[in-house]
Amino acid sequence: MINLQTPTLLIKGDRTPKVIGEIANVLAQCNEDSELEILSDASHGLENENPVEFNRIVIDFIGKN
Repeated sequence: MINLQTPTLLIKGDRTPKVIGEIANVLAQCNEDSELEILSDASHGLENENPVEFNRIVIDFIGKN
């Protein structure tokens, strides 16, 4: 398994298709410095389905790094 050490933000929706959600879970395990967030009221098009919360998550992550 690849072990990355770069700050990485992963976001999946609470209604994301299972296979895509599992990919995000595996990617999070490959990077010790990753954050996995779950966006409410969203599926695979999460940035369009819940843009306010999506933007807050991204801006908070950028502010930390």
